[in-house]
Amino acid sequence: MEEADRLARISLGIEKAEYLAGQFMDAMRSIARIGMEGKRVGSCKMEYQVKNEICVDGDGYVHEDGRGEYLYAMEKYSPETYAEYQKLLNASGDDTTE
Repeated sequence: MEEADRLARISLGIEKAEYLAGQFMDAMRSIARIGMEGKRVGSCKMEYQVKNEICVDGDGYVHEDGRGEYLYAMEKYSPETYAEYQKLLNASGDDTTE
């Protein structure tokens, strides 16, 4: 490898490291902001004003809430039950919480 190529690769590596460090620090600042606004509930718990909880399952699928996770599992592991659920959901009209 020529000296110019070696130096270019080192420079690229440093730029990538700086980018990743900046992204990491942005994430840490966001977490710190949430933590600073938490309120103590009882003697051992904290309450945070976080609107959405997002979960990622083992398949890399993002779930916005527990219901999404259950429906995804139902669809994946029991397609017949999921089809019946969809049929009932469509028959119920606009109120999908029942």
